[in-house]
Amino acid sequence: MIRPVYALAIAIVFALPLAARADPVMITVPSDAYGFASGQKGLNFGLPSGGGPTIGFSYLLTNRSALELNLGLNAVFAGNTGFEFSLEIGYRAYLARFGDRLYPFIQPTFFFGRAGGAESLAIEALFGVEYFLLEHFSISGATGVALAIGNIGGGGSASGRLATGTTALFANFYF
Repeated sequence: MIRPVYALAIAIVFALPLAARADPVMITVPSDAYGFASGQKGLNFGLPSGGGPTIGFSYLLTNRSALELNLGLNAVFAGNTGFEFSLEIGYRAYLARFGDRLYPFIQPTFFFGRAGGAESLAIEALFGVEYFLLEHFSISGATGVALAIGNIGGGGSASGRLATGTTALFANFYF
């Protein structure tokens, strides 16, 4: 009669060559639900009194960078106030990820707008963070510096300014 210990040893000796020839089992670790993927799109909504344009669109080039297009509109149809708008185009580079949900970024941006009957141009350098509350919903805030030229194409003289008042708050939906 074979003892159980010997039976186990014999089974292991015969099983080892079979295990060595078997294909390795690949274990995939699922990525976290918070983050970005190449080709992902997003809608961004400026929070009231948040300082930024009112609606935007994001297109992720990679999981670390995105193109941003933001639009602002203020059309008043009473009196002589006119039509105001802004257009902002930027490249957002995510620097890292802290924890599962926090992404700091830098964003160089080109801004064109019309307010008070005069057009203005600006080049902005923004720094901000984006925090995921849910899998496809985040909030973000940014601040930075802008070099602006005002009253371009108007009847008066153009003006220039260097300002740090570029703070903006957004709610972001990704799909």
